[in-house]
Amino acid sequence: MLFLLLGSMVLLSLSWPLPRLSPLNELNVRWLVRGLIVLMAGASIYSLNHQRRLKEFRNRLVEQMDAATKHRMRAERFYEMSIIDPLTGLYNRRFGETRLREEIARAEKSGIR
Repeated sequence: MLFLLLGSMVLLSLSWPLPRLSPLNELNVRWLVRGLIVLMAGASIYSLNHQRRLKEFRNRLVEQMDAATKHRMRAERFYEMSIIDPLTGLYNRRFGETRLREEIARAEKSGIR
């Protein structure tokens, strides 16, 4: 929006038929146009730098999300390895005891005997 506004101001100032100006006023108009051009260039540089930083941030965020996903998959695999017997493929005693405690707590909570 800023670029559109500044660009239109520069174009209008360049194409607008001005009455005959004194050399001092003409010099002021030229400096005004130059100032607007410098302002547009500065805003453009700032915008490009901001976009670059946002892209770097987005890339780092994607990398962190990928790493977190890999860690979660690894943790799930380790959990599965800890509760299943590798020889039989059945749940081991540790898992059975944990599940039994959970079921007893659930039954007591709901009042089932």
